[in-house]
Amino acid sequence: MHDGHVAFAIQAANQCGLDKVFFMVEPSPRRKQGVKALEHREAMVALALKPYKILSQIILSQDRFTVELTLPQLLSRFKGAKLYFLMGDDVFTRLQNWGNINNLVETVEFIVGTRTYNQQKIFNHQKLLNNLTGLNTRVQLISTTQNKVASRSIRAQLKTANVTGISEPVKEYIFRHGLYHSTGMSK
Repeated sequence: MHDGHVAFAIQAANQCGLDKVFFMVEPSPRRKQGVKALEHREAMVALALKPYKILSQIILSQDRFTVELTLPQLLSRFKGAKLYFLMGDDVFTRLQNWGNINNLVETVEFIVGTRTYNQQKIFNHQKLLNNLTGLNTRVQLISTTQNKVASRSIRAQLKTANVTGISEPVKEYIFRHGLYHSTGMSK
């Protein structure tokens, strides 16, 4: 959990009029290797979100977010609320590979943080989803103020003493528990 995630969530809440933004930490994230223990990631998210009343965390009961299992839980928990799904543009451009994507597209509006791709590529992908699902994929784009912050570069910085892009409590937690750096203490 880095400052880019927090900045995106706050900016999305402000620009889109969201009452609350919840982060869901996947126990087994897709396309990520070397993922640390879930309890550490949940603790770091809690530390990063603590100063912001509008931000909170949801603990998933399954290993991965799936439309089939997770969406019904969210709909039950937030009965009657309009749901938005915040994600980076890299995730948005892979949505067509998700199972039950029709259910997700018809249920939520996507708020996409731009970092890697330009608007045209995202709009082209929106058209692809529309064609694939036969539905109108609702998308709002957010160009965040901290879109250059990336987990990969933060992990590289953690091998040194000069770390930017994460809050001080998260950085202290990482060093206290020997996470992400090459001291042989990684958990």
